[in-house]
Amino acid sequence: MVNNPEWVKSQLDWKKCLQQWAKESSSSSVMKLAIFSDAQAIAGNKSLLEPLKRQLHTLMHNNGLGLMEFARPALGFAVPLTFFGQVKQSKQGIDIKQGGIFPIVHGIRTLALEHQILASNTFERIEQLQKQNILESLTADNLSEALKLFIKWRLSQQLTCQHSHNQLDVQSLNRSERDLLRHSLHVVKKFKQWLGYHYQIRE
Repeated sequence: MVNNPEWVKSQLDWKKCLQQWAKESSSSSVMKLAIFSDAQAIAGNKSLLEPLKRQLHTLMHNNGLGLMEFARPALGFAVPLTFFGQVKQSKQGIDIKQGGIFPIVHGIRTLALEHQILASNTFERIEQLQKQNILESLTADNLSEALKLFIKWRLSQQLTCQHSHNQLDVQSLNRSERDLLRHSLHVVKKFKQWLGYHYQIRE
């Protein structure tokens, strides 16, 4: 990104940019805000980043419409469960990123913005949300465990297939793993329902 002029700005220009993105609430702005909210300083004067992240959290904290639009992508992909609550079967497998990883990561990212949690790591954000009693302990634990499993299966599949797709071959899992997958997808489904209610989003 250091080679992209859009992402190389002075602190003052970044403040103006964040204000504009928060005001627009377009799909493009949401994507850029999401990228910035996960930013970490790795070189240069690292103290310049924190005030900008605090400004972003301040801009979004009481911005009901902005948070609603920011959260909306987390509800954009269907959870691969059948009407009867079983894991959907297909020759192509299930998209573990769209159906499992992204809804958790982006949903937690949204809650972190709303509650001014500066952590960039999803697991740290979940922990902080639990400490602030935004998430119940059981919900936080279930989300963390589900995300760990999704990431594990995705990496394992990519190493086995030697290419970076997100399709998980359900048939390659043993019975215990399939049960864990089904449970984890139900965790995602329940979390998405909660997000929809919390941010008043209709799918």
